[in-house]
Amino acid sequence: MSVSIPQLIEDEQVRQVFLNKKLSNAQKDEKISEIKQSFMVKQTSSFRTIVNCSNSLIGSSTLVMPIYFQQTGVLSAFILAIVIGCVNFTTVRLVLRYHKRSEGDFADIILRILGSRAHKFYVLLIVGLMLVIGIASFLLISNILYATLGEFIQDLPSKDTITFSSFSYQWAGLIVSVLMFTMYNVKRMSMILTISSYGMYCVAFYIVYIIYLGLSALINGNVSFNEAEGGLPLFKLDFSKLTTLMGIFALGYLGHPMVIAIAKYNKNYDKNQRDIGISFAVTGVMYALIGFMGAMAINFRPACKPGTNPASIMECLAGSQGFIRYVTFAAQLALIFQLSSITPVLNFIARELLFKLFYDDPAKIPKSQFVGLNTITIGLQLALQILNTKPSMVISFAGTVCGFVIVYVLPIMIHFKKIKEGGKSSVSQSLMGPGEYLEAVTSPEEKSLIVTGAAVQLQNVESESSEEGKVGVGRWLFYGSLTLYGFAIMSIELYKAFSGHH
Repeated sequence: MSVSIPQLIEDEQVRQVFLNKKLSNAQKDEKISEIKQSFMVKQTSSFRTIVNCSNSLIGSSTLVMPIYFQQTGVLSAFILAIVIGCVNFTTVRLVLRYHKRSEGDFADIILRILGSRAHKFYVLLIVGLMLVIGIASFLLISNILYATLGEFIQDLPSKDTITFSSFSYQWAGLIVSVLMFTMYNVKRMSMILTISSYGMYCVAFYIVYIIYLGLSALINGNVSFNEAEGGLPLFKLDFSKLTTLMGIFALGYLGHPMVIAIAKYNKNYDKNQRDIGISFAVTGVMYALIGFMGAMAINFRPACKPGTNPASIMECLAGSQGFIRYVTFAAQLALIFQLSSITPVLNFIARELLFKLFYDDPAKIPKSQFVGLNTITIGLQLALQILNTKPSMVISFAGTVCGFVIVYVLPIMIHFKKIKEGGKSSVSQSLMGPGEYLEAVTSPEEKSLIVTGAAVQLQNVESESSEEGKVGVGRWLFYGSLTLYGFAIMSIELYKAFSGHH
């Protein structure tokens, strides 16, 4: 899971207006209205919606997926990619179904349907999720940086060796912590958000790089599927590795917090479920491709042989020779850039959401609390890095534990509450608020098109409204099974985290 940069840019522009003490309240309202109007009329095509959603889903998980494709078997991993993608999309459809176009994100839907307590609980969950993903990103930056420096500094200590007497993995973490702490304390995020918007090109370069390595290994005869001779396994029933991979996929498909921020700009609004479904399918294909190609690229390399314990694919590629060495170095720099630009954004989201629970006016936030929270965050990240915590463990924890309520509980609660309300009133609320949205549209042609589209959509939904209010046994069994599945993998991950079985 990544973040929706356009939505963050809009929120940041609104925030800067709100903090501007030179403007009167009326002027602030006017400028905020202009900003929201400018973003609302920037409609995107279905194709762009699919691309934006896929780009937001594909994140740091891809740096550890190839390792687990290799360790669990490629066919086992393919099956998990399909199953978990379908499960997560099932509840994403519920989020899309009950969204009003005037609502900015999933939190607004929760507030409207489930109330303020559920909304506050969700906000705290998102704060936790952003902080945990931030930890994973911090660990990956440190890991990649240390692997990169290992190409230039001979005989670096093992990451498992905690030492400060010479340059070590812990010193790499300290370097990253100074950089991140400086960026965390930047109050104006406009520049960082602009830089983050270019991160998709770094991810694209990384994907092409992995595909190239996989094809090169295949062409050069370095790929074998004979597990007995050290080849790449097809199926491998390693329970611990399989459940970790399930958690990695769970985070990789966790689009619920940001899907509305993307879908609300789709000019083909009534096709959102189709378009987001396509983006999940595209993401699944990319995960399968990255995992399979990456597994072929690393399986024959000494750093990833059975018995080794690499934290990211970049550790496996250390010691590459010739042209591959230079391409690997470029990929490492690209990933460090991408992760270093997105980690402060994750911290910014978590901090802003947390402070909003206590302060209506961001200008009233004491500087001591602002710096103090950043200090605690960076201290936790650095402590876990010094202890050589594996990024895959944190990623899996985020997907299964933090994601349980977001992916399963809240969407299903919304669904059953709307069914309980029954009838047309339940379904019509899922449509946009015409008055609220039309205020942001200036063109008469656009207004006519939107009203006509809303009327057609309402007609189509009303024709199905007779099905609302009926809660069959099959529906209870289906969604109950989904919730039990989510609870099971969360429980397994909690057990592994506290028992050290990763």
